[in-house]
This record gives sequence, C-alpha cells and structure tokens, in this order.
Amino acid sequence: MKKEQLASIGLSTVISLISITLGWYLSEQSYNKHFLLDQKSQILQKRIELVERTTKILYQTTGIEDLGNKYLTKIHFDPITNKISSDDLLLSEKLSNYYGDYVSVLELDQIFFGPETKKSITTLLAEKEPFWAKTKEKNDAVIAAMTNELYGQ
Repeated sequence: MKKEQLASIGLSTVISLISITLGWYLSEQSYNKHFLLDQKSQILQKRIELVERTTKILYQTTGIEDLGNKYLTKIHFDPITNKISSDDLLLSEKLSNYYGDYVSVLELDQIFFGPETKKSITTLLAEKEPFWAKTKEKNDAVIAAMTNELYGQ
C-alpha cells in the first residue's frame, strides 16, 4: 500500500472515531437534559399537590376546632371500667387522624419548599394553641410562602 492510501485510511479512521465520540457525547447530553427536565417536572407536580393538600388541611381546622373543643371539654374517663365511651374514643381517633395528616403535610412542605415556607411553618407551630386553633393569619402565611416559592422558581 502506498503512503497516500495509509494516510487516507488513518484519516478516515480518526474522522469516524471523532464522529462516534461526538454522537455519543451529544446523545448523553440530550439524555441528561431530558432527565433533569423530567425531575424538575416531577418536583413541580409534587409541590403543586402539596399546596393543594396543605390548603385543604389548614382550612379544615374550622370544622376540626369544634371537635377539638368538644374533646377538651367532654372526654370522660370512667375509673371503674378503666375506659372511655365509644363516642369519646371515636372523637379521639378523628382528631388523631387529622393531626397525623396535619403534621405529615407540614413536614413534607418543609422538605419540598424553601426557607420562606420553613419559616412560616416554624412560626405557625410556635403558637401555643392546639393545632386546630391556629390563627388564620399564620395559616395564610404558610400558603402565601408556598405559593411565592412555587412560582418564584
């Protein structure tokens, strides 16, 4: 073989390798961009769901407040039978379930949202009242912080 033919084969090989490497690199970059976009989309969807869920839970407190006040004034423990009535037990279970939802959504809010939301939740939870008697202003502040952070990013 002549030197020109060898040079041509060598140049073709180098060009092929560069083309393959460049194609792989561009494909990898495209995959990474799609992956990141998908991740951001999923996080955004979760945050929207949390705003909806938090709004529902925080503003359900009006109805729960009646149950909570009833719980504080009505629960009677019978020392003879060592039990509470089935109505009182049902009331306690309702409040317990609601409290679990309340705490879990606020914890998730602190994970998925930023410092403004965390600060408003800390302020909300610092109130001495029971969870069902938090002020509307503090509840509003949590929702406003979440909304600001949701649309601010």
